[in-house]
Amino acid sequence: MIETIDSVQRIRGLAGSGKTIILALKAAYLHSQHPDWYIAVTFQTRALKGQFKRLINQFCISQTNEEPDWIKVRIVNAWGAKGDEERDGLYYEFCRVTGSEFLDFSTARSRFDSSEKAFDSACQLALDTVTKVPEIYDVIWHWYS
Repeated sequence: MIETIDSVQRIRGLAGSGKTIILALKAAYLHSQHPDWYIAVTFQTRALKGQFKRLINQFCISQTNEEPDWIKVRIVNAWGAKGDEERDGLYYEFCRVTGSEFLDFSTARSRFDSSEKAFDSACQLALDTVTKVPEIYDVIWHWYS
């Protein structure tokens, strides 16, 4: 769990096996070891946001005796939407930073004729509009069920 690699790292397990806890612990551990890094923890299900925040907070306090710097550690939805920071998401943030067109789910679903392909296609469209992908985060952890 504490091993750091320079590519994709996959955590797999059955429901209830502790994947969420491992991910939160990994984010807290990386933040304690590299407090200057920008770390994003993303998810698909909004219900996980509060759980991630509690777990990361708890693990950071146990490792450093301090709460995490929530400017450096962001818990954000993968998709996101216009509005306040609570609605922010990785895809929306990418579009905002690069000036790419942001597509909400309904627009993406109708444009790409599929609910299953909406997110991937919207992200690919945004990537295709930029010549250089900005480095916004040092580490991105995505929880995907």
